[in-house]
Amino acid sequence: MKIKNYIKMTALSIALSSGAFADYNVFDAARDMTIKANTYLIENGRDTAFKTFNDKGTDFYDKKNNLYVFVLDADGNILASGEKDAIGINISDPLYSLDICKNS
Repeated sequence: MKIKNYIKMTALSIALSSGAFADYNVFDAARDMTIKANTYLIENGRDTAFKTFNDKGTDFYDKKNNLYVFVLDADGNILASGEKDAIGINISDPLYSLDICKNS
Protein backbone atom coordinates (compact mmCIF):
# COMPACT_ATOMS: atom_id res chain seq x y z
CA MET A 1 0.00 0.00 0.00
CA LYS A 2 1.31 3.45 -0.84
CA ILE A 3 2.21 6.07 1.76
CA LYS A 4 -0.76 8.20 0.65
CA ASN A 5 -3.14 5.42 1.69
CA TYR A 6 -1.47 5.09 5.08
CA ILE A 7 -1.89 8.82 5.58
CA LYS A 8 -5.61 8.51 4.92
CA MET A 9 -5.81 5.61 7.36
CA THR A 10 -3.88 7.55 9.99
CA ALA A 11 -6.28 10.47 9.73
CA LEU A 12 -9.23 8.11 10.02
CA SER A 13 -7.68 6.37 13.00
CA ILE A 14 -7.18 9.59 14.90
CA ALA A 15 -10.78 10.58 14.30
CA LEU A 16 -12.11 7.22 15.42
CA SER A 17 -9.91 6.89 18.49
CA SER A 18 -10.71 10.28 19.95
CA GLY A 19 -14.27 9.40 20.86
CA ALA A 20 -15.46 12.88 21.82
CA PHE A 21 -15.25 15.75 19.36
CA ALA A 22 -17.69 17.87 21.37
CA ASP A 23 -14.67 19.23 23.21
CA TYR A 24 -12.88 21.63 20.87
CA ASN A 25 -9.55 21.02 22.60
CA VAL A 26 -9.80 17.30 21.84
CA PHE A 27 -10.53 18.11 18.21
CA ASP A 28 -7.44 20.32 18.06
CA ALA A 29 -5.30 17.66 19.72
CA ALA A 30 -6.58 15.01 17.27
CA ARG A 31 -5.93 17.25 14.27
CA ASP A 32 -2.44 18.12 15.48
CA MET A 33 -1.62 14.48 16.16
CA THR A 34 -2.84 13.50 12.68
CA ILE A 35 -0.61 16.08 11.04
CA LYS A 36 2.35 15.02 13.19
CA ALA A 37 1.73 11.31 12.47
CA ASN A 38 1.49 11.90 8.71
CA THR A 39 4.72 13.87 8.70
CA TYR A 40 6.47 11.26 10.84
CA LEU A 41 5.31 8.45 8.55
CA ILE A 42 6.53 10.21 5.40
CA GLU A 43 9.89 11.17 6.92
CA ASN A 44 10.66 7.87 8.69
CA GLY A 45 8.91 5.18 6.66
CA ARG A 46 6.39 2.53 7.57
CA ASP A 47 8.45 0.29 9.86
CA THR A 48 9.82 3.05 12.06
CA ALA A 49 6.52 4.94 12.15
CA PHE A 50 4.47 1.87 13.07
CA LYS A 51 6.91 0.92 15.83
CA THR A 52 6.66 4.47 17.20
CA PHE A 53 2.85 4.57 16.91
CA ASN A 54 2.71 1.33 18.94
CA ASP A 55 4.68 2.87 21.82
CA LYS A 56 2.60 4.58 24.52
CA GLY A 57 5.65 6.54 25.61
CA THR A 58 5.69 8.75 22.50
CA ASP A 59 3.91 11.88 21.33
CA PHE A 60 1.50 9.65 19.41
CA TYR A 61 -0.27 8.55 22.59
CA ASP A 62 -2.15 11.24 24.49
CA LYS A 63 -3.48 9.75 27.71
CA LYS A 64 -5.09 13.02 28.82
CA ASN A 65 -7.40 13.19 25.79
CA ASN A 66 -7.55 9.42 25.17
CA LEU A 67 -6.02 9.85 21.72
CA TYR A 68 -3.66 7.54 19.92
CA VAL A 69 -2.70 6.74 16.37
CA PHE A 70 -3.74 3.50 14.80
CA VAL A 71 -3.38 2.46 11.19
CA LEU A 72 -5.72 0.23 9.21
CA ASP A 73 -5.10 -1.33 5.84
CA ALA A 74 -7.79 -1.33 3.16
CA ASP A 75 -9.10 -4.69 4.42
CA GLY A 76 -9.68 -3.43 7.97
CA ASN A 77 -6.61 -5.01 9.58
CA ILE A 78 -5.05 -2.96 12.36
CA LEU A 79 -1.38 -2.56 11.44
CA ALA A 80 -0.31 -0.18 14.19
CA SER A 81 -1.99 1.04 17.36
CA GLY A 82 -1.31 2.77 20.63
CA GLU A 83 -3.29 -0.11 22.09
CA LYS A 84 -0.99 -3.04 21.25
CA ASP A 85 -3.66 -5.67 21.90
CA ALA A 86 -5.51 -4.38 18.85
CA ILE A 87 -2.68 -5.02 16.37
CA GLY A 88 -3.63 -7.75 13.92
CA ILE A 89 -7.36 -7.52 14.57
CA ASN A 90 -9.59 -7.13 11.55
CA ILE A 91 -12.27 -4.59 12.43
CA SER A 92 -14.45 -5.65 9.50
CA ASP A 93 -14.86 -9.11 11.05
CA PRO A 94 -18.40 -9.43 12.46
CA LEU A 95 -17.01 -11.36 15.45
CA TYR A 96 -14.83 -8.35 16.31
CA SER A 97 -17.94 -6.16 16.36
CA LEU A 98 -19.66 -8.61 18.70
CA ASP A 99 -16.62 -8.55 21.01
CA ILE A 100 -16.80 -4.76 21.24
CA CYS A 101 -20.51 -4.85 22.12
CA LYS A 102 -19.95 -7.57 24.72
CA ASN A 103 -17.09 -5.66 26.39
CA SER A 104 -18.84 -2.27 26.42
